Amino acid sequence: MNHMFGPPEPLDTEAHDSPSSLKARLIPGRTLSRLRQGQKELDPQTKEWLQHRMQDLYPSKKVTAVAFVWYENTFRVNEPRSRITEDEVAIRDVHFR
Repeated sequence: MNHMFGPPEPLDTEAHDSPSSLKARLIPGRTLSRLRQGQKELDPQTKEWLQHRMQDLYPSKKVTAVAFVWYENTFRVNEPRSRITEDEVAIRDVHFR
């Protein structure tokens, strides 16, 4: 889920192997995965699949966008009253034509 719909990460050239590096040639999937995480847009096949899936789930509606929201839940047990906080960490919007 995170690989396909996670929020795009800033492209850090040091964190990504160049396609000609030894590591990239030995483990090509790792390099492709890291490059894909930095993409701003979903690949066309994934976007098309998601749009068709939304049509299947909501046939009477025209879905124009989907938002994937990530939350971080923190359990605070060291406070006088234990509590859980929920913070929005990231969002990934996918827009359809």
